[in-house]
Amino acid sequence: MGSVILLSIIAGLGSAGLVSFVMRCRWLCGVSEVRARLHELHAAAEVRRRQHPAACWQTIQAGRSEAFEEFLAGFWVERRQYRRQRRSLLRNREALVIAERSCFRDLPLTNWIEYEIRIA
Repeated sequence: MGSVILLSIIAGLGSAGLVSFVMRCRWLCGVSEVRARLHELHAAAEVRRRQHPAACWQTIQAGRSEAFEEFLAGFWVERRQYRRQRRSLLRNREALVIAERSCFRDLPLTNWIEYEIRIA
């Protein structure tokens, strides 16, 4: 009875080892096929890149230029204009005040900067 149990345990371990070996071989075969396909695609892309270097360079530059233009479009200047009157005992002074600040999208980058132009 003990030898039958021992024999069944050995047979189970042997079959488990055989199944794991077969599955590992199938997995390695699948990985090697994927690697071979990847190398083929990489080689084809390299050939295309060597045949048309100018086209690749122009595509890269166009993408960079579009991204840079989009980045620069986010910068803008907010302006306000109003009239300021200063009264003193002898005379009244009027000035046009232009206030500006730089912004990136919705975030102000600078404080308000005022330019005063005397009118009278």
